[in-house]
Amino acid sequence: MGLVSDLVQIGIPARQAPFLGNTITSGATLTGNNQATGYPITTSITSFTGGTLAVNFCATLPTPNEIAESVLYIRNDSGIPMTVFPALTNSFNALAPNIGLGIANNSGLIIVKRDESRSGWLTF
Repeated sequence: MGLVSDLVQIGIPARQAPFLGNTITSGATLTGNNQATGYPITTSITSFTGGTLAVNFCATLPTPNEIAESVLYIRNDSGIPMTVFPALTNSFNALAPNIGLGIANNSGLIIVKRDESRSGWLTF
């Protein structure tokens, strides 16, 4: 799958391109230490390269209906372990709502919209 910017360049309308391609944020810095203060993920591919152990180590997903893409890729190259949270009242897999998942340094996580209910995510 191509980047949205590439799809628009070849003539796919900008309103439709996010449903077909990926958007990317490179070099993001982790923020906060909880669900409310984590870095807000708004693109389908997010690569973290900065953070502070025990101070700024979190990221938070949007609700599944706030983002066009069905699959999100998160990469942690920040030098520290990070925690990614679902949006408030959302969940990962069969976990209770609002529980974050840890991602070790130099690793990543693939996240997919769970279903039509738009209330959570599956992780791989």
